[in-house]
Amino acid sequence: LTSGTIAANQTICYNTSPSAFTQTVAPIGGNGTYTYQWQEQPLCTGGWGDIAGATASTYDVPGTITQTTCYRRQVTSGTCGTVYTNSVTVTVYADLTSGTVATDQTICNTTSPAAFTQTVAPTGGNNTYTYQWQEQPLCTGLWTDISGATSSTYDVPGTITQTTCYRRRVVSGGSCGTVYTNTITVTVFGALTPGSIAAN
Repeated sequence: LTSGTIAANQTICYNTSPSAFTQTVAPIGGNGTYTYQWQEQPLCTGGWGDIAGATASTYDVPGTITQTTCYRRQVTSGTCGTVYTNSVTVTVYADLTSGTVATDQTICNTTSPAAFTQTVAPTGGNNTYTYQWQEQPLCTGLWTDISGATSSTYDVPGTITQTTCYRRRVVSGGSCGTVYTNTITVTVFGALTPGSIAAN
């Protein structure tokens, strides 16, 4: 009795589902009839456990998974024995985090805030990240993308005349999620006026 083989190792985003595991080589030998039981091994260490209801020659994980897990198929042929296939490893990327940016500022009217820095880098996802800074005039209403602001840090060009909020969007690999940093509030003092004096 031989177990056949299953395919294939995969790497997936956090909280997603792997592709179905296929049979690349069928079992042979034994009495010619086979029963199957798929098993899993969380974190690919320790004991193997049967997966309830997973008794076909192939297996499609229901739902999503959040940790690296190994899978294999048990093959039994009547009284002729039980054998196991190769192990398939599904590597799960860590959950995507946005990192943090700094910091709130208060500035005079018609001046420019200090550049916004990254204090904590993003983590997780597939470890590649693209950025888009956004702004929210008066810190209310819709957020809009800032044209060309696609690096990890951002320096506002020119000056601003009203309180404005900023944040950074982080995308990992296109498919591993989109997250947003904390919000930076730039509070702008009102324009200075001289007042008036009286009288001739």
